[in-house]
Amino acid sequence: MDNIVWFWIILGIVLIIAELVTPGMVVVFLGISALIVAAGVQLDLLSSWPAMLSAWLGCSLLTVTTLRQVMKRFLSGSTEKGSTDEDLDAFGLLVKVVQVDPQDPCKGRIAFRGTTWEAECLDDALIMGAEVRLIQRENLIWIVEEA
Repeated sequence: MDNIVWFWIILGIVLIIAELVTPGMVVVFLGISALIVAAGVQLDLLSSWPAMLSAWLGCSLLTVTTLRQVMKRFLSGSTEKGSTDEDLDAFGLLVKVVQVDPQDPCKGRIAFRGTTWEAECLDDALIMGAEVRLIQRENLIWIVEEA
């Protein structure tokens, strides 16, 4: 076999293997196109580099635009749609009061998500160490109520 044929075969195999580490199902079709060009060179259908590159680009465009959609139907991954609003997931959770403001006992700090946050209780005074329920957030201040 000619060196040019080996070049296209090796390029095709490398691109197909590269698909294993790059998501998107595009690189595999570039590799398949390189193997098609290798077959064209072997059958003496393509003899010059401009013809080979044009054939590779054309095959790549054709395979990516047509076969990719077909293959995505058979090889689709799992998708999960969930809430992207972290506050909605937090509402109703119980958290601990870690600090109470001595001048205003309705204000203090709570432990939540690995840090402390400013908190304000609209009804009663906060009690150090007590559990409170998250009901709302206004900027960086959590509004809480007695649990």
